[in-house]
Formats: sequence, C-alpha cells, structure tokens
Amino acid sequence: QTRSSGINAEYAGESKETTYFDEEAAAAKEAVDEAVALFEEVLSSVSDQKRTEIMRGSGLRVEQLKAELDQLLASDDH
Repeated sequence: QTRSSGINAEYAGESKETTYFDEEAAAAKEAVDEAVALFEEVLSSVSDQKRTEIMRGSGLRVEQLKAELDQLLASDDH
C-alpha cells in the first residue's frame, strides 16, 4: 500500500504545472491517508514487541510518505 501511495504522490508532483494536478493530488492524498490508516490499524492489532519490529521496518517509510504529501500540497499554488 505504501508503494502505490508513493507512486500516486510522484504522479501528482509530475503533473504540478498541468490541469491534472488537483485530481492527481487528491488521489495521492487519498492513497496516503488509506496507507497510514491501514498501518495504524496493523500497529494497534499486534503485540508491543511486534509493533516495535514493524515500526523499525516501515515506520520511517510511512513518515516519509506523509512528509512528501505535505510538501506536495504545501507547494501547490493553484
């Protein structure tokens, strides 16, 4: 899920100066929001030890996705 979220954000960035930007940015936001929600759902359903393992393995990538989306939306001058 995080991979497809990143791809959506990348497409939105590439369409920044086009008429497709708003649509691509909305799709990227939806994908990132869904990925983050699923990640948090997984974290809440596992033991503390497993949660720590998951955070070490994927936590940084999830935070990176959120930051990339924030940067994309903040730089939108439409």
